[in-house]
Parts: sequence; structure tokens; C-alpha cells
Amino acid sequence: MGGLLLGFLLNCALPLKLYLVPSIACAIFSGAFVWFIVFWSFRTPAKIAASFSPMAALRVEHSTSIGSRRSKHITPNAIAQKYFFSNRKKAFYTLLSLILSGVLMFTVFSVTSAIDIEGLVRQSYYENSSVYLMLNSTAEENSTANLMKNSPFTEELREEIEAIPGVSGIYPSKKLDCEITVPDQSISTQFDMSLISIIGTSSFEGQLIEGTMPYLQNTITTIPVVINRSSPYYEETGLNLKLGDHLSASVHTGQSMKQMDFSVCGFIENKDKGSVLYTAPEYLDYMAEMNCDLAWYICTDNQRDTAAVEQIKALVTSDNRLVSSAFSDDLAETNAYFHNAKIIIAAVLMLICLFSFINLLNTCITNAVMRRHDYALLEAAGMTKEQIQQTQSSENRIYFSGGLIGSCMIGIPLGLLLCKKIAELPGLSYISYQFPWVFLLLYFVIVFAANIIVTQYQQNFLTRYSVVERLKAVE
Repeated sequence: MGGLLLGFLLNCALPLKLYLVPSIACAIFSGAFVWFIVFWSFRTPAKIAASFSPMAALRVEHSTSIGSRRSKHITPNAIAQKYFFSNRKKAFYTLLSLILSGVLMFTVFSVTSAIDIEGLVRQSYYENSSVYLMLNSTAEENSTANLMKNSPFTEELREEIEAIPGVSGIYPSKKLDCEITVPDQSISTQFDMSLISIIGTSSFEGQLIEGTMPYLQNTITTIPVVINRSSPYYEETGLNLKLGDHLSASVHTGQSMKQMDFSVCGFIENKDKGSVLYTAPEYLDYMAEMNCDLAWYICTDNQRDTAAVEQIKALVTSDNRLVSSAFSDDLAETNAYFHNAKIIIAAVLMLICLFSFINLLNTCITNAVMRRHDYALLEAAGMTKEQIQQTQSSENRIYFSGGLIGSCMIGIPLGLLLCKKIAELPGLSYISYQFPWVFLLLYFVIVFAANIIVTQYQQNFLTRYSVVERLKAVE
């Protein structure tokens, strides 16, 4: 009932549609699963405890190095360790379930906290722009190339945007499709690619790892290009280009195909971008027989950012050939999406962790019930109630501290390693590992509170019956 109520409240809090039939089916399945777990959690420890003699804890001996045997002083900690190791398989599985759930939660929360949402959104906004206008490939023409032939990016639109207070710069992105031919001994290999203009010279120059920028030359006989070696499309070609290598290219100018010679002048390694070939915008204007502007990236002053963005969007609202996107809107939408996703993930993980804690709590409570006869014998042999309570507390601490330490020792390094591996994938450089301090503190509080609750329950259970009543109890 608690799960159904929580799910209903979450559904009300999140903008999600309620599916009644799947919800009822999940509730029935969850109830059956919980019943199965609880049934076996009680049945298995009870069978194991029934085969354990209550006098075993009183016969604590160990061998010396020369093979002789001597009695060991009985202490609460020693008895707790004896109880813990009396059934190694049960103790192992109980700790393993808690550690695995903790490791899962550490890794997932490490990844979710490593997501730089602003960095993710900023990938689409070059030159730190606040808004961009892009050709709408889903317009009536249904083709970006056809849109370029009747381009909405006119000088009049540029002048109107530049006249808006707060606009500090417009960076056009140009594109032409091309087919490059690379001779390889006896055969020539052809690849379909796109030639992209450099959006911002200053920022692009900082990405160069080898060579120089493709600056405009006095005579245009060979087009200098920069190669993105980390693009997955470049890696698929299997090319191994070097500075100074030449490529034969057929460029689609918008009206015809033009044969051009490309020369490799530099290299970048940006795994977040799929484009392979970059050059100066003047070269694309020289080759194109149409307006090859693909998008305009518009920068605004911070003080007048909101007003300027709204005026820019109002200018192009009636033109279905253009789509506009504002950084602030995308950031708010992405934040809301990840907020909802994190709530759902956290709810699922908490449910998984809950089963592990139920198993652990069941083990500790079952130990208290099944060992009441043992504790009565120990008390009759001279142990005080405080010492017996210390024995119970010591055994509980082994479970809880073992689960906490194991989760931290495995989960934290695994989360760090997973974040680094994910960040190496193309387009996911916005993943930056952050130590999950908040989750670690929350997990510690949960474990500490559970330990106190279980210990208090065991103490209340111990004082509920007298020594004589517990001695008469049958295992």
C-alpha cells in the first residue's frame, strides 16, 4: 500500500500520464515478489538456526601454535564474532546483497551527478551564443539544399538583428556537400562528406593540435582544410592523412558539381563533433552558387540577453523556413527533463536498496528471535543484560559497517572509472566526475539509523521475557 501511495504521489508530482492497467499489474507483481522474498527470508534463517546448538557459544576454544588447547575469555565482541561466523554462507549472502545495492547506487549517483547540464546544452551553441537560427529541413521544401537555394538568411535579416539592442555578434555556419576521392595504390576510394566553415576563428584555433588555420590566400587554386581526426566518420574511412596531403573533391555548389583540390593544413581532435572537413567561410562562398548558410549563431550581452533573444525569435516566427532556439529555454527544458529522470532513477534504486535492507533487517531480527534461548543460557552463566546487548550490537555493527565499507570501497572507484570511460565516448565530454558527498552522507545516515532501530528492537525483545521464560523456549 505504501508503494502504491508513493507511486501515485510521484505520478501527481511529475507531468506523466497515469496508466491504470500497467500500474495494477506492477502492483500485483511487486506484492507477489515481496511475499516471496519475505517468506524465504524467514524460512531459511529459521531452518539454519534450528540446527545450531545453543551451547555452542559457551564452548569457545582455540588452538595454540604448539597444538595445545586452552579456554578463551568470553567477551561480547568474541561471542558476536562467533555468532557471525557460525553460518558463513548466510553472512556472506547478507553482506553481498547490501554491498551490491550500495555499489549500484554509488555508481548510478556518481554518473548522474557528473552530468554537466549546462555543458551539454552549450555544445549546440557555438561561440558562447545565446540563440541560433537554423534552416528548417522539415519545411515545405523538405530539403536543406532546396532551402539554401531560397535562403531566408538575407542581408535585410542580418541588418534587423544587428539593430536589436544587446546583439554583440552574428556567426554564420556554412555547409556544402562534397565527395572526396583518395587514391590508394591501384584503386581510388570515395567518401561522402560535408565541408563546414569555421564558425569562430579564435575558438577554433585553440582546438588545433597540429598545423595552421586555413586562412584565405591571394589565389584560390587549392582549398586548405582542417581535419577532425576524432570524428567517428573520419575513423570509419580508415584514412591516415598527414599535413600537406591532397584530396580530390567533387563539391556540390547548389547548381552543379565542381572539381576542387583540398590540401590538409591542420588537425583537430574533437570527439563531440561529427564533421570531418573544415575551412574558412570565404572558400565556401567562392565555391557556392547559392547561399550556403546553414545557421546563424547570435551572441548577446548578458545585461540585455532576455529582451534581445525575444526580439530575435519574434523576427523569424512567421518564417517556417527557419527554426530558432534559445540557450535559456533549452537549459530550462533540459534541467526539467533531468530532474524528472533523476527522481525516477532514485525511486527505482531506493526500491532495490530497500530489498537489501529488508534482507539485512530480517537477518538481524531473526537472530534475536532464534537466539533468545542462547542469551538466556549466557545470562544464567553470569553475563549481564548490558553485555548481552553489547553482543547483539557488535554483531549488528559487523553487518552494517561491513556493508557500508564494502559499498564505499567498491562503489566509489567504480563510479570514478565509469564516469571517465563514459566521458571518452563521442559527444559525452560534458560528463565530469564529482565525488558524491551528498549521497555518501545520506547513505551513512540511513545505515546508522537502521543500525539503531534494529539494536533497539533487539533490546526491547530481550527484556520482554524473563530468563526462565527464554530458557523454556524451544528452538
